[in-house]
Amino acid sequence: MSGAGGNCPLDWFEYLEGEVGEERRAEMMDHLWSCEACRKELERCRRLIGQLKKRDERLEGIDLTARLNRKASEVEQKGRLRGRLVLSLSAAAAVVIIAAGMLWFRQGGEYRTKGAVENPDKWVGISAWVIENGTSVGLGKTYRPSAALAFSYTNIGPEPFGYLMIFGVDSAGRIHWFHPAYLREGTNPESIGIEAGASERELPEKIRFNPAPGRLRIVALFTNRPLRVLQVEKMMKNWLEEGTFWKVARLPVPESGQHIIDVEVVP
Repeated sequence: MSGAGGNCPLDWFEYLEGEVGEERRAEMMDHLWSCEACRKELERCRRLIGQLKKRDERLEGIDLTARLNRKASEVEQKGRLRGRLVLSLSAAAAVVIIAAGMLWFRQGGEYRTKGAVENPDKWVGISAWVIENGTSVGLGKTYRPSAALAFSYTNIGPEPFGYLMIFGVDSAGRIHWFHPAYLREGTNPESIGIEAGASERELPEKIRFNPAPGRLRIVALFTNRPLRVLQVEKMMKNWLEEGTFWKVARLPVPESGQHIIDVEVVP
């Protein structure tokens, strides 16, 4: 299917439920980077699936088939017109259709939609460490540029991610790359490969940089496919110009797990 422009795929429910092939999935993911309308549509579909996953106690213990049979019997016994019978059955059948359309099944004591995508952010995370005078402590609410930074990560879940990017954006809108390192113009490094597991894994590099005073947002992007620095910087430029970067709790990066840390840079 395609959108009004003729080249926008609209089968985002199939995409989220893993019902598209690997090649098609890669094409759709690449398309998301350049199409804001489709990114919004993807998030709308994701929210809708999340709503369908929510447990509704009103539907528990309801035998809809018995209700249909009982309703039909009552109508026949009272000798009502056939049209009234059809109307009653249609109303009850609508309840069945709505419930069936949710595609609920019981698993682990919870109701889930078929193929529903869980929030990937709960499976990943980073820790930032301040290194100064030979000691390291966890990054708090403030950061002094005289100290170095180091990072560690966790990457668990049923389908762990394979790649990671970590960067910071300061109050002046400058992007500081931590992983991968981006030291020379004309290069375009990609996300670093990471391992899966419940234990926290350290990234060995100690990073020194000089952010502008004020707010600093550190962003970690966990993905299944490697991203390129220039690809992310292009999108970041748009988000900063639109003024949306500082307002959202999650960036509109498709197929990613994310962890965002906000700190204040002090002299």
